[in-house]
Amino acid sequence: MAWPTFKPTLRLDFTLDSIARDHGLGELAVIALQHAPPYDTTPGIPRDRKYAVDTPLSGYKDPDESEKRQMGDQGLNAYGQSILQLTGPTRYLAFTGADSGKTYGYANPDMHHFALSQLVEKQRADIRFINADEPVVPALRASLSDQQKLYTCIAHDLQDGLPLLVENSVLWRLECKTFLHEAEGLQTPKGELLAIDTGKADAKDDVMRPGGEPVSFEEFQKRLRNWTLPVVVKLTAGISGSNFVLRTDEAREECIKAVEERLQQYRRPEHAPFTGDVLGVLIQEFKDVEESFCVNFCVPRDGDGFILGVAEQILGENCSWAGARIDYTRQDSLKQRFQPQILRLATKLRDEGFVGVAGVDIVCSPSDETQWLVDINPRVNGSLILPACQSHFTSLGYDWATITFLPFPGPARVFAQHLAELQTTRGMVLKAFSERADGNTIAMLVIGAADREDAMKAPMELFPKLAQLEAARVARDSGSS
Repeated sequence: MAWPTFKPTLRLDFTLDSIARDHGLGELAVIALQHAPPYDTTPGIPRDRKYAVDTPLSGYKDPDESEKRQMGDQGLNAYGQSILQLTGPTRYLAFTGADSGKTYGYANPDMHHFALSQLVEKQRADIRFINADEPVVPALRASLSDQQKLYTCIAHDLQDGLPLLVENSVLWRLECKTFLHEAEGLQTPKGELLAIDTGKADAKDDVMRPGGEPVSFEEFQKRLRNWTLPVVVKLTAGISGSNFVLRTDEAREECIKAVEERLQQYRRPEHAPFTGDVLGVLIQEFKDVEESFCVNFCVPRDGDGFILGVAEQILGENCSWAGARIDYTRQDSLKQRFQPQILRLATKLRDEGFVGVAGVDIVCSPSDETQWLVDINPRVNGSLILPACQSHFTSLGYDWATITFLPFPGPARVFAQHLAELQTTRGMVLKAFSERADGNTIAMLVIGAADREDAMKAPMELFPKLAQLEAARVARDSGSS
């Protein structure tokens, strides 16, 4: 398969290992890469909601449909590919969890892992891939020096016992919003963190346990109905939990039904390997403001935290992440604007046991100096590629750049050929590329723009160009047959 690859000559302003080297994090010799689940979870792409109900379950596959994926998925997920792109020349080890192919319902997990290793090799020839069938922990330990650390970015129970940059228990406390809810001195909306009893007899027992006050489902309903609207409800049991923005009583009742359905999913025996005995839910005051930013920053071992870049969030339904765009001309002023909040946050994160790259979502209004910290992601964020590519785009005359999704109703091998034809369009940078379980393909691209209005319109230029390339291909194939 002709997979598109990242530009080998792409000029990045920083990489993960350059940050680690320059700020006392050690040599990040290992990056944990995860495979794409059978049902694509890329923002903006419809999912089979019967099974893709949250991150732990998004990879769950109906056993009756296993024949559809005999060869396994042919790609890394978008997050894994983003990590690949932001790593420097240091030798890395990529691995996936033991038995993950079987866990996710692949008919042929060995073929899946082989395909994954081939993709990693094509994207980055300097990466060694450790197959899940190998003893993961001993293999990694044998490959690491005393000065090297595993940069996991994601809590994963299979990584226990490894020399982690940040311990799993710390990552999970941050991911499930316990830290955000309990930390003092940060400008956060009023919130209430609950842990709803799922009523499961058998549950996954590991560090990935949501914090919050233990309550029954009936008590959760009572608490939610007592809140004054609008509010946002975040299901925190996962890296990309679901959000519900509630502005009306009808929306509130629909949210309660959705949570009840989630609890029913948790109780199903086939979900036992993925889920715990509680469902974390954060009820939070909704700040309906004009600006939403993702501030990417670094927490060094010593010294002040610092901002890597500030990107505007592109939000979809229920404030779900649908991309980002960046104004390179405003980076200095935006960094100065948010630096006091980031200094306080970085200090608290380091006290908590976290060092490394993270992102925080901040909402505010131009007329109001109040900056509301509404979410934190203690890992490499999807928008980090934007500040890393500043020199690349500004050298081409673009003051803005935006992340966009480009779907294609066909196989990856055809889409890859079309992307090769489009690669000079607006300084295009490939961020992620994946063939979905339904046979269609999706690419996540970064493209340049002249200004904000142009950044909003630029993605639409790609659709007719892609359609023209596909029409020409079909015509050629028809003429040769």
